[in-house]
Amino acid sequence: LTRNANAWQPSIPVMRKEPLLRNPGTKVVSGRLLNLQRESFLTEDHMQSIFDDVEKRVEFRQFAGRAIVDVKLSGTSSMPKLNGPYARLNPLLAVMVELARCSLHDGHELALVQLIVNHFKNGGNEVKPHTHRCRQVCVSLGASREVVVEGSVLQMKHGDCLPLAGEVHSVPRATGLSASRISVCLFYGSNFEFARSLLCVNATNGKFGNSHWWVHPEDMRRETAVADDSCGGLSSLASDTCYFASLDRQRARMPTGAGDLMYGAETWRHTDLVVPKESDNVDLKPHARVWRGKKRPEAKALHHAQDPFAFQ
Repeated sequence: LTRNANAWQPSIPVMRKEPLLRNPGTKVVSGRLLNLQRESFLTEDHMQSIFDDVEKRVEFRQFAGRAIVDVKLSGTSSMPKLNGPYARLNPLLAVMVELARCSLHDGHELALVQLIVNHFKNGGNEVKPHTHRCRQVCVSLGASREVVVEGSVLQMKHGDCLPLAGEVHSVPRATGLSASRISVCLFYGSNFEFARSLLCVNATNGKFGNSHWWVHPEDMRRETAVADDSCGGLSSLASDTCYFASLDRQRARMPTGAGDLMYGAETWRHTDLVVPKESDNVDLKPHARVWRGKKRPEAKALHHAQDPFAFQ
């Protein structure tokens, strides 16, 4: 991997296709936990070694209550082979890709959007309620943590995998927990959805990018600075670049609500798309509805010190 202003870029070679699941027809249901020791050929010791190696060697960046690193993907159906300190993730990612493929409707090809790895140093690290405009499979390594999905509490243990399809979810604080945890989250959809720009890791456009991907605030600030330096009003392209960079900077300085600190508005979720035929000449969009869980999270104003954009 090489780091640039936008992402950790994967190498070009693609992982070989191998038998990965004990049952090739494994049923993957959104919101229902799977245990990889039972569903795949990965052992507990193997996953422990992945956890130890990633925690020791990967350089994470702080973001909204935990540390994070990401790899941006371009709708490919296979996971590129990761190198260096990320190489240990390859066997795990191969299994996750297969589970993602099992979750799609028949006849639809997988489109991978982004890999995000979260590091929770202890129980004080958390993830606020949020959602995504795509599917995801998330594997937990290390300490057990509670995960809240649409108001229901799940206990994710070492080696557990949680598939989601737009549900509002969070990882609340765990008082007194000193052990660390890593969550490996793969975001995806179908190639039909990707080709029509229906997939996005962010709940809303703007604050963390306007593409398929979530973009770290540090990279957003860097892109804004580069755009400002390059703008001289000499061309319409430069003018447009300045205009959008200015909007992003102004938006970043606005007071931020608790739910807006993550990937976008926490009160919207996206249900499954109506399954189209490939021959249908339609441009479907996700059906969004207001989240009507048992208790809606309150968006409280944050002190600037808690806002990753506050010192831009």
